[in-house]
Amino acid sequence: MIKLGGRLQSNRKLYIDSYFKTNIKGAKAAEIDIGIYFYSIALNEKEAIEEADFIIKNLKAYKNTINYPIAFDFEDKQQENLSKKECTDIVIAFYNRLASAGYYPILYTNLYYMTKFFEMDRIKHIDVWEARYYNPRSNTQPPKDTTKMTIWQWTEKGRISGIYSDVDLNLCFIDYPSIIERRYLNGYIKPAIKPKATPKTTITKTQTILKKNDKVKFIGTKHYSYVNALFGKPAKPCEATILKICSYGLHRYLIKGKSVYGWVNASDIVKE
Repeated sequence: MIKLGGRLQSNRKLYIDSYFKTNIKGAKAAEIDIGIYFYSIALNEKEAIEEADFIIKNLKAYKNTINYPIAFDFEDKQQENLSKKECTDIVIAFYNRLASAGYYPILYTNLYYMTKFFEMDRIKHIDVWEARYYNPRSNTQPPKDTTKMTIWQWTEKGRISGIYSDVDLNLCFIDYPSIIERRYLNGYIKPAIKPKATPKTTITKTQTILKKNDKVKFIGTKHYSYVNALFGKPAKPCEATILKICSYGLHRYLIKGKSVYGWVNASDIVKE
């Protein structure tokens, strides 16, 4: 995860990290998957949107490059003076702005902030990159008290060959490159389809388009608490209604029925 920039405390101006372009170039040359993080000191929704727009502007040049999420690093002392509602509003404003522009946002934070500064029920649809360290440092047993964490930063004292200082080390539990590249997020461009010289007459099946409020039959066995949840709860087949559709994520359809209420996969529902 490469730092794009942040906001200066002195004059509240946004800045690009001096090593951002160099790090992007080096990661591409080494064929390393690339994600981005932005250190926020936003104190209101307006500043959060300004930071999101700043990221969008500075990533426009990087097509087919960023295949990990764009992280909103929210952990500054200034933000601890805000209420839970204010902190949560800031995160949602940032998330909505990036997501609407075709990017995959994630919240970087820690257990203390999740407990004290966020209304987690309001942001359960947002992936969390969580910093949580054990003594001694170990990555053998990921925390089990949160289903929100999709990336776990398990140490700030790691060592990597060629780097002569401590580094953060992380474990990721989701195949983000597949999700982001397949859904053409973060600046990934859908390949142009070349027209065929001689058109052929073909017969294709009619694709069923699902919409909000559609009545469907749930035929799966599990439902999930949020779009990228790794572990589902048992559910039984039944009739259900689509409450919400997410444009990306592991489980795109939020449905409600007699024995199911959660996010499910497209393959688990059939339109009646």
